[in-house]
Amino acid sequence: MTTSLCIAVMHLLIIFSCFASESSLRIVDAGVQAVEDGPFVTGDYAFLPGEPVYFSFQVAGYQIEKSPGTRKIKLDFSIQLADAAGTLLAPQVNGRVEEELNDEDKDWHPVRRAVLQLPAYIIAGEARLTISLTDLVAHFTVSRTLPVRVGGEKLLPSLALEIQAFRFYRSEDDREPIQMAAYRPGDTVWTRFDVTGFKDGPKNSNSVQYGLQVIAPDGHTALVQELAAEGSPDSFYPPPFIQGKLSLPTRADMGAGRYTIVLTVRDLIGKQSFTGQYGFTLE
Repeated sequence: MTTSLCIAVMHLLIIFSCFASESSLRIVDAGVQAVEDGPFVTGDYAFLPGEPVYFSFQVAGYQIEKSPGTRKIKLDFSIQLADAAGTLLAPQVNGRVEEELNDEDKDWHPVRRAVLQLPAYIIAGEARLTISLTDLVAHFTVSRTLPVRVGGEKLLPSLALEIQAFRFYRSEDDREPIQMAAYRPGDTVWTRFDVTGFKDGPKNSNSVQYGLQVIAPDGHTALVQELAAEGSPDSFYPPPFIQGKLSLPTRADMGAGRYTIVLTVRDLIGKQSFTGQYGFTLE
C-alpha cells in the first residue's frame, strides 16, 4: 500500500471514528412529570403557577474512560426551564454523573432527576425545558428540548402600566367571577385585577401603589380608600403582573343604582400611573 493511500485510509478511519463517537451519545427516556417518579405528562397537561416541574432522563452511548483496573464514565449536565421569550423561570440545575463500571454494566443507562419550581406569578403559555449533556471522556455535547405547558393568567403584553382583567366576585374565596356585577345594599363588593407594564427594580423587585374612589349614581363620592402598597421583594423571575384585591363594604342605607369604581395605580419605580373605571350596581 502506498504512503498516500495509507494516509487517506487513516484519514477516513479518523473521520468515521469521530462520527461514530459523536452520534452515539444520547439523552433517552426523557420527560416531564407532575409528581416525582410519576408518569410523563401528556402534551395537553398544564402546570399551574407555583407548582414544581419534575424531570427525569437517562443517558446512553457514553464513552468509557479506561485505565488499569478501572472503567469510568464522566458526564456533566445542565437543565434550564425558560418562558417563551427565553427568560429562565427557575435557577439552572447542574449535575454530574461520575461512576465506576463493572464488566456487567456495559449496557447501563444512568438515570438523573431534577425539580424546577415555577414562579407564583406567570402568564399562561408555552415554556421550554432544555437539557444539555456533555461527555467529558468523548468531549462531546448533546442537547434536547421538551415543551412544557403553563396555565395561569391569560394577559396581553404591556409596555406601559395598565390594569387588565378586572373582575367582580360574590365572596372572597370564589374562584369564578360573577357575570353581572350586581349586589344588594350592605353587601361587600369583592374584586380582583391584574397590574401589568410596571418597571422592575434591583433583583426584579417592584413597587406599585393603588387607591380608589367609589362614585354614587348622583355623582358624589360614596367611598374613598387611600393608596395601599402592593409590591414584591427580590425575585429570580421578573413577575409579569401583580394581582390586586379590593373589598368594598357597602351600607344598607345606600341607594340603588349604578356605582363607579375609579381605581388609580401608580408605579413608583417606573414613575407612571394608570386610572380605570369599573361599574357595579346596587339593587
